Amino acid sequence: MLTYAIDEERVFLVTDEAYEKLLTFVQKGNENERGGVLLGKVTRDYNAVYVTDISTPSKFDKSGRYYFIRSNGPAQKKINEEWEKSNGEVNYIGEWHTHPVAHLIPSSDDKDLLNKNLHINECPFDELFMIIVGIDGSLYVGHRDKDRFKELKQREE
Repeated sequence: MLTYAIDEERVFLVTDEAYEKLLTFVQKGNENERGGVLLGKVTRDYNAVYVTDISTPSKFDKSGRYYFIRSNGPAQKKINEEWEKSNGEVNYIGEWHTHPVAHLIPSSDDKDLLNKNLHINECPFDELFMIIVGIDGSLYVGHRDKDRFKELKQREE
């Protein structure tokens, strides 16, 4: 399990299963970016957020080598299925996509998407997360709350 510090007390965890699934979409050669939504749950004490699954890219997404625009319909279907299957424990917690580089930096569009989803769309949470997957399997993890966007640093466990 990969562990990232949200702050001194809270952590963001990517399960091994979710990480392995993300790695299946690493861009190779001249492949287009791919992405989807992060699905997960929050512990009762609110000290940990887990990524338990991701949605997979759909044929309705739009993408190129350096951009990805997720189609809402297929992702929402996956969110609803996981919500029902988990009796309301698993929900949408953010977005993921690939970049065709190893040195990962979110674009302004990447940051704006989380901001829009948090402030404009009806998001049930006060924060959202972003994972960007690099060509070497590395991850950039970002966190957006009501005030700002920040990178989360991996913790050694």
